[in-house]
Amino acid sequence: MWHGAVADTANRASVMRERPDVAFGDSGKDDAAGLDALAELAAARRNKLRHDDLAVALADLSPRADGGATQTAAPVAGIDYPRPRVLLVEDNPVNRLLVGVLLDRLGLEHVAVGCGEEAILRMAREPFDAILLDVAMDGLAGLALAKALGDLGGDGLPPLVALGRANLDEDFLQAAGFAAVADAPLDTRRLARALIAALEKQLSEHIGG
Repeated sequence: MWHGAVADTANRASVMRERPDVAFGDSGKDDAAGLDALAELAAARRNKLRHDDLAVALADLSPRADGGATQTAAPVAGIDYPRPRVLLVEDNPVNRLLVGVLLDRLGLEHVAVGCGEEAILRMAREPFDAILLDVAMDGLAGLALAKALGDLGGDGLPPLVALGRANLDEDFLQAAGFAAVADAPLDTRRLARALIAALEKQLSEHIGG
């Protein structure tokens, strides 16, 4: 179950997941509040919830009581989380470039690779907070790669986010190890929503939520 500050963070992360426009606005540009929120969720995953500050960076992201959306929240004083790092695995060079641009717009650090072998090598030697994986890469080889990454990372594997569904239903993707799906047509809002959902899901699983 969620408790205390963690419960508050879970509730606000849910708001972010449903309303990424509150966190990132309409401009498609890096937004400090949304970036801080993603960074805090990623830091919580890295630290296995060993701190009580989880709700702070999301405090101003929920809708106002009158139904309107709050504006961009100011960075939280005293909290300096590193930018989340994302591993992007996409064999189509055009799609790889386009998704990379969206990650840049969200203010996220990322490493882009074009094959499963390179993804495994990167995972083995570098820390990542989430993995964006093209399910339809080389046919359906993305599913095989998801299993290989799961075997490699074990409980410490960053959450997997599927880039598209490849005509597979969500239950199947979840069983294959994906925590969320970034649906097409992909934009900053859809990508932010999927990353938030994936981090939140893994966060809840770490503490039995």
